[in-house]
Amino acid sequence: MATSISKAQANLLSKGFLDKIGSKEGLQPKESLSALFQLAGFLVETAQDNLNKADKVSSGALSESIKILNPDREGKIVVVDVELLYYYIFIDQGVRGTKKGSGKFSFKHDYPNKEMVKQIQDWLKKEGSKAKTDVGGKPITKREARRKKISDTSKSQAYQAARSVKRKGIKKTLFWTNAVKATERKAENLIGDAFLIDIIDAIPSKL
Repeated sequence: MATSISKAQANLLSKGFLDKIGSKEGLQPKESLSALFQLAGFLVETAQDNLNKADKVSSGALSESIKILNPDREGKIVVVDVELLYYYIFIDQGVRGTKKGSGKFSFKHDYPNKEMVKQIQDWLKKEGSKAKTDVGGKPITKREARRKKISDTSKSQAYQAARSVKRKGIKKTLFWTNAVKATERKAENLIGDAFLIDIIDAIPSKL
């Protein structure tokens, strides 16, 4: 499913889901389901925006991994799950370094493993290749300024960078926590209004 869902798309998903489960009698919660799908899309979009604002999008893997799964019914409950890479919790809650920093989690030692060094090296190469400047020769953004400073992408440099991360830690962003809170606030009115419409639509025109 898409990462962002418009009202029209949510209505189609709602209709398709009701057709799939064969719901033909009683209350037809089309608007309520549509609101649920919209909220899932809002959660994903807000989380991705929060990552961008926190300047935590490097490879893009985490942001791209945030996806809405197909809705399912568990008894009388409709569930719409959102998946993302497991390490989101470290970016969200932060990791305390061996020398400084704070966070819910913590590094046990400051010696990075081979996989971490490789990922840092790949990141250095990718970031360095993206460096751009404007007509005047100056970096366009602060991130571009950092990219222009990347001149060494060797394994030894990657090791030093990885070790620095483990010593200083990873600052928490709350990108996911805040996205969930924003979605909950939005849900307070959206779900209530949608359910009211479903109730009204269920009332026979002639009593």
